[in-house]
Amino acid sequence: MATAWLSSSDWAPIETRTSNRTFLCIDPFHISSGGIWTTLNNRVTGNVDNNPLHFSLPNLAAQIVTVLMVTRTIHFLLRPLRPPSIVSQIIGGILLGPSCLGRFKRFRDNLFPFRSIPVLSTIGTLGLALFHFLMGVKMDLSIIKTSGRRAVLVGLLSIIVPSFLGVVSSVVLTKAFSMDSYMRKALSFVGAAESIVAFPVVATLLTDLRIINTEMGQLALSSSIINDIFNVSFAMVSTNLKLGRISRRILLYALSANVGYLIFVVFVIRPIMLWVVRNTPEGKPVKKAYIRFILVVALMSSFCSIIMGHNAYMGPLLLGLAVPDGPPLGSALVDRLESFVSGLMLPLFLTVSGLRTNFYKIQGFKFVGALALVMLTANFGKLTAATLSLLYFKAPLTEALCLGFIMSSKGIVEMSIYNVWKDEKILDEGLFSVLVMSVALAATFMPMFATVFYNRSIEYADIRRQRNIPRHKQIRIMVCILTHENVAIMIRMLQASNPSIRKPIHVCTLHLIQLVGRASPVLLCHTTSMKPKPSPSERIINVFHCFERSLCGAITFQAFSAMSPRELMHNDIWKIAHQEDISLIILPFHKTCEIGGTLQQASGSAAFGAAVRNLNLNVLATAPCSVGLIIDRGLFAASTTAMSLEQLSLRVAVIFLGGADDRGALLHASRMVEGPTTASLQVTQLILSDCSNPNDWNVKFDTAAITNFKSTTSHCKNVFFREEVVEDEEQMVKIIRSIHTSSDLILVGRRHTMESQIMAGIGEWSEFPELGVIGDVLASSDTDGRFSVLVWQHQAG
Repeated sequence: MATAWLSSSDWAPIETRTSNRTFLCIDPFHISSGGIWTTLNNRVTGNVDNNPLHFSLPNLAAQIVTVLMVTRTIHFLLRPLRPPSIVSQIIGGILLGPSCLGRFKRFRDNLFPFRSIPVLSTIGTLGLALFHFLMGVKMDLSIIKTSGRRAVLVGLLSIIVPSFLGVVSSVVLTKAFSMDSYMRKALSFVGAAESIVAFPVVATLLTDLRIINTEMGQLALSSSIINDIFNVSFAMVSTNLKLGRISRRILLYALSANVGYLIFVVFVIRPIMLWVVRNTPEGKPVKKAYIRFILVVALMSSFCSIIMGHNAYMGPLLLGLAVPDGPPLGSALVDRLESFVSGLMLPLFLTVSGLRTNFYKIQGFKFVGALALVMLTANFGKLTAATLSLLYFKAPLTEALCLGFIMSSKGIVEMSIYNVWKDEKILDEGLFSVLVMSVALAATFMPMFATVFYNRSIEYADIRRQRNIPRHKQIRIMVCILTHENVAIMIRMLQASNPSIRKPIHVCTLHLIQLVGRASPVLLCHTTSMKPKPSPSERIINVFHCFERSLCGAITFQAFSAMSPRELMHNDIWKIAHQEDISLIILPFHKTCEIGGTLQQASGSAAFGAAVRNLNLNVLATAPCSVGLIIDRGLFAASTTAMSLEQLSLRVAVIFLGGADDRGALLHASRMVEGPTTASLQVTQLILSDCSNPNDWNVKFDTAAITNFKSTTSHCKNVFFREEVVEDEEQMVKIIRSIHTSSDLILVGRRHTMESQIMAGIGEWSEFPELGVIGDVLASSDTDGRFSVLVWQHQAG
């Protein structure tokens, strides 16, 4: 049949429908219109309609704007349910599709005409291909080596059990009910597909639940990677076997092409990627030319994947695995592409899926019921397999159920598979619509169930106990490093803590690095037996090793580094505190010193400063041990190398009002005073005139702590104690500022339980509540000078 293109003067496309197909005859240059004014003029004069929506470019722009507005509005309305973004995007597509607004001819013909669907589908499919490429970049296959038996068992059983139950239930149902070959094939495909546990879906869900860097999150990620490797391998093998039905020669060609592509990726592309990493100076961005080259190769990999008989996503996924994850290359690719792909192209793909969803095409409810039964049976098998696997390793039931619901979630990967099956005529419109709704329901409710059963307190229950720090026992301190500027401050604080061979200090350094360019968080323990590798933590570790050697046994040192999202870094701190039985965590304040002793945002970035402050607040809120928040106003940051103990001589002060935090600060100061680093210790007890309750238990404990301090330091000639009665806020601020002028390091408690109008009055002007009332006064911009402050929060029993 010959097809004639319309002339440029005839802008309206001709749509000719047969019973099964729709033929579109359009002008290929029908791209941009003359504008709305031309349209109005043509309507007046009766000339050819020049509606801008009948041209491809303005129509595409209107579609993108409509899709984004509708999906974001739905996401806002569903916010109380906290669904993932895929749910609102699927619902948005359904709302715009033939199940709802698309049933109105005028709406459909103007905004989503038949001729525009290929354009939207192409953009969405391209976005999905790039999404799989980015998932390959983020995926860390080395996690399998350290996954352990639990992850292997969960991953394998999550494939075997649901596949078996899904296939068996489909066979039983096809024999119990009269079904044609088409229905039997669809049921068997759906039954087998329910075994999929996609790494992108699990990683996204764990990030939304804020548990990606917990033990539960690591187990789920490892299990999903094992499941994904099996499913990708099975998909490649099944595609080649399908091609082999044509002829053995075609099978040989297909196998050769697959092997050739893998060899090319491993032995050509991978070395090129490593060369790019080696030739990118540390701290410098990857050259734009390299990024453009890799993007072109990613598009070519999609083309090659289609040529070899696979879908458009297989090639980019395998190519992404060849890219070194993390900085500089992996993070650069993710930074450049992720917002565009996830924020624009994927919503278009999911919207097209919604446009292909038509609930009015669902027919034969007996078959729909059979389909639902197969899916429920397979998903029950997946949930049971994951749960029983974890129970086998003596995990709590709630934790095992949480993992089961995480592994049973669905998302973008399942949607891509169902779209491929619809294109291959395995699914009709009715079955496709049912499966799309199953994805939306699973993506909505599985995270809810996982949240119900996940209990963070179980993971850290055994460390929520009182940890007093005896003066003659080894202290176990963890110092948290976010930037290289923190190193000198932490070393000086450790020096001031009076380490000695008789009273050694065990130090754990935790270098916290933002997770970029990969999906799996990393928590590394750096040992001296490890082969040195270039890493962001290498310099920091070397400085602390030098510090350890300089003290000749007074300090034992263990280095850790954690790469995780900034908002979840407190999970890594909790984990190390538990693992190393930490007594004290020292955190850097989110502001650092500039010339003159004033404070500015850390690293000069407001966003980074806000992230550090949020980290400190999270740790202070639920810390498993005592916490010290160090504020340096220029005293400790003079050098990045450690001074000897004889060179460091500090005038230490303690401001004591009362309460557990002040008692902890006083106890730590009493340890410091015995070392050569402390020239003097001045303890000032502030007695508030409007606060007197001698029967309060805190007052009794405070009195006992002061008495014990005086007794244990009575032989020290460099220890001074005084009491000051405070009548009002002005006098209190004056006393505090007089103390900092004669001190190098000031220890204060964060929380005070007494009821006082004086404290309440000062607290009303507090800028940083995490520092407490006294700490906030010392960190205020109205307070000048070069000194440091350690704000102490004692862990309650």
